[in-house]
Amino acid sequence: MGLVLAVALVAVAFMPAASATSHRVRLALVALPNSALGAAGRGLALSGLSGVVSNTQVSLWGHGISSVSENAAAVKITATLKRLGRITGYELTYGDPYSGRRGVAGISTGVERYRTSVGAERGLGFWQKDDSKMTLLKRFGLAVRVAALKAATVGTRRFAQGMTYTVPHAAQVSLVDEQFSDGPYVLHAEVAARSIPTAAHLTAKLARALERRLRRAEAGHLRGQPVALPPRFEADGPPAGGPDLATLALTNSDLAGRGRIIDHGYNGRTSPPVLSVYTLDASFLAAHNAVSQTLDWFTTANDATVLGRFIGAEYAYNFVQEYALGQPGKFASVDLHAAGDHAFGGFVSVRPSGLPTFRVAVVVLSSGRTADVLVVNGAPTKVRPGDLANLAQTAAKRLNTGLNSH
Repeated sequence: MGLVLAVALVAVAFMPAASATSHRVRLALVALPNSALGAAGRGLALSGLSGVVSNTQVSLWGHGISSVSENAAAVKITATLKRLGRITGYELTYGDPYSGRRGVAGISTGVERYRTSVGAERGLGFWQKDDSKMTLLKRFGLAVRVAALKAATVGTRRFAQGMTYTVPHAAQVSLVDEQFSDGPYVLHAEVAARSIPTAAHLTAKLARALERRLRRAEAGHLRGQPVALPPRFEADGPPAGGPDLATLALTNSDLAGRGRIIDHGYNGRTSPPVLSVYTLDASFLAAHNAVSQTLDWFTTANDATVLGRFIGAEYAYNFVQEYALGQPGKFASVDLHAAGDHAFGGFVSVRPSGLPTFRVAVVVLSSGRTADVLVVNGAPTKVRPGDLANLAQTAAKRLNTGLNSH
């Protein structure tokens, strides 16, 4: 889920070239196991996000943004990575970076293989530029600060970057990511904590450990079996120990005769810290509008609050990217505080040259371990701020009724 950083060059005449080795590097052994993480890694469970990371999978993390589905931006990133010669990657992820846990909340290390050293350097440059785009989400309601940091002296080129998310009613989340190229490889170490200094100190140590493991792998001295991965998690129903998310969703009675539900159900495509996903689509025929609702059940309440806001901002960003045709797009927030449940939302509008204005409305709620994101599209010019406030209050009432009855 890449992040942050600043780039530097170092002389490498004394370093063995990774491409010159006769030993085939096993990427699954280069990523750091828990035993190599030190005291900070104790108590952090291996995440289901670990394992092989294909070009398609890593593209969904473009701009540091974790998309739930392949969109136009992800397709473009996949094509770029293939052109640069990225072959595959491997990741070991521990903990939950958005949980709000004191101290170190999450650690991720990984390695990508490219066809050539030049391709790896260009891949590193791509990720550095792409990661910085995270600040674009500030326009859509996600408070994020990005700062370049001093990177550890590893590899041939490197950059380090810190990000801090500040979401109301949630613990602050800080992440530091260091990435460096070495021969046909790009390696990275990422740490999530409550503060940048805490994360940065550990990230530098992990980057050096990664470089040492790569050297051992190149020399044929890194042996053993890869870390056993947890089973891929798919929730086709209610979360274990949690409510039936269907009871938290809008109903036909909530639509007050103005529309009807046309599709709903659990979506088995989940990944930590999301433990269950329920989606609903409704139509408002008279107004030519449609409402989509996504209910996510998270590992912690902090996940729900931070990532709920993240998902809403991401949707707004992706809408602008796909429909603005090069125009900047606008976001106008709406006061939804009366709905409670940390309600946030507004209108996203784009006006491509020579075309009419397109708008969608986004509402984000969170309560306990649940995030509730609603999107109104179709003909949102007919939707007023008062309509959006009413929708938020209706959804919040349904959400809390369902949670209280569990």
